[in-house]
Amino acid sequence: MVVRLTNHITHQNEFEGLAPTGNRIEYTSFHLVKFADGRIKKWWLLEDNLAFMTQLGMKMVPDESAG
Repeated sequence: MVVRLTNHITHQNEFEGLAPTGNRIEYTSFHLVKFADGRIKKWWLLEDNLAFMTQLGMKMVPDESAG
């Protein structure tokens, strides 16, 4: 089974050191679930973390030491 969700949240608590902003955030996630014998056997999740973090006002900065 595949499910696509549009998540709507409000940034009300500290996240990754970022104080609450009150911003409304909208991002997409996909869930792929494998069932067997009426039970969940595997669950994969893919989230649009870039959209999530961008809406929080976070900046993506390259790691200079990775080079």
